Amino acid sequence: GPFVTEKSQAMGVEKGAARAYVRTMMVDLQAVMFGYTVAWSGATLKSIVESVGACGGSGKLCGTGALIASMSSLAAVGSAPVAGWLADAFGRRRVLAWNACVWIAGYATQAAARDAAWVLAGRAVAGVAMGTTSVVVPVYVSETSPTELRGKLGGLFNVAISSGILSVFCLGLASASSEWWRAMAAMGVAPPVAMLLACCATDLVPETPRWLCLHGRVAEARDAAAKLGGELEASPGLDKPSAGATRALVLGTGAVAAFVLTGNNAIQAYMDVLLARSGADDVALGAALFAATQLACAVLMTALVIERVGRRPLLITSAAGASLSLLAAARASARRSGASTLAAVCCFIAFVTLGLSTLSMVYASEVFPDHIRGRAMSAASFVFWAGSFVLVESFLPLANAVGIPNLLDLFALFCAVSALFLAFCAIETKDRSLGDVQRRLASPDPLCPRLRAAFDPDCPESDPKLASTEQTSLLQAAAGP
Repeated sequence: GPFVTEKSQAMGVEKGAARAYVRTMMVDLQAVMFGYTVAWSGATLKSIVESVGACGGSGKLCGTGALIASMSSLAAVGSAPVAGWLADAFGRRRVLAWNACVWIAGYATQAAARDAAWVLAGRAVAGVAMGTTSVVVPVYVSETSPTELRGKLGGLFNVAISSGILSVFCLGLASASSEWWRAMAAMGVAPPVAMLLACCATDLVPETPRWLCLHGRVAEARDAAAKLGGELEASPGLDKPSAGATRALVLGTGAVAAFVLTGNNAIQAYMDVLLARSGADDVALGAALFAATQLACAVLMTALVIERVGRRPLLITSAAGASLSLLAAARASARRSGASTLAAVCCFIAFVTLGLSTLSMVYASEVFPDHIRGRAMSAASFVFWAGSFVLVESFLPLANAVGIPNLLDLFALFCAVSALFLAFCAIETKDRSLGDVQRRLASPDPLCPRLRAAFDPDCPESDPKLASTEQTSLLQAAAGP
């Protein structure tokens, strides 16, 4: 069947925008659980180990305790590659509903666990849901958002993750007993229950028109677009595989890899170790300040910055700023200045949130072609989870072998390389429809046009105004004579 695109209606924009925000926030409840799961072990691991006797009741960290901490990330590595195939085959909305059930099962199992095996099982199930969330939620939001709001709505994904992380640390500070972690696990059931009700009991979360059209269900796509506050027009030729698919895969997965290589997840997982070895006095307070900085910057980024500045400059600035902050943190850690180290890592998370953590998944979902978006997001998410798992698992051995300062210097080098990659290879997607982005990537330009332009002045970059011109021509062609 013909492929169709979404176009925002001129009338009812405010109502449509409000509904888009509500829909996105409802879907992003799964992203809240993503953050909740990422930070879970940082606030509860000691209590869990003592409660279920995971390490012989000693309360000291052992291999089983370390596995409890990393099990969710390991499970996400396995589920992320499958999630995109499921979303492409069965639909974004259906997989979101299934995933809400998986979240419920994972946290209900942890809340009721009586031994380490059941805790590990619950962590694994939650990890499956976490990997699926990292694939399907960004795809759903990108395909249901108006072009002018896609950046802000996509940025809410990171705000939700940061909210989940901060929730865990704040609830951890409120711990009144060694069994408090069970109550925290029970609380984790509520967000996916709300998300499941939104999917099944209301029309707030319809299937995406793009997925319906790719499967020839044009009439249903029109109904879905009406629920989204938009309309549909035929777009000839866009149902063919994109000539820029390889380039899109490199750019999308490259942006996600750049985020992974900052070491953000490893630094976050071992924030207590990093601060303690750097001479910090109050490690728990420092970790909470780090999480609060992340959330504040995510909110600021989404509310004020993301739609005013292009994706490309934000990604480059984020990687470069993270590199400089890590260099400062390394010098402070070498001097065992706890306060300076905390200030530097807070600057680091501020820069990371400015672009890479907020935009990497958004950018990937924007550049991937329609016909492989789900599977391509699976590839990007696999890079994210596999890379994060390797860095988290190797952080402590490397820190013991070479020291915290040298390890932070290594992450700084990774960030610098990422900044160069983004500077030469990334294209701008702000204010461009998904169709415009695909046509831009299908152009005959080389993979890194700026690298060629540095040596060939006769190879100009495409005009930023091309998107609106192409869109106008496309709609005129679709309307016919």
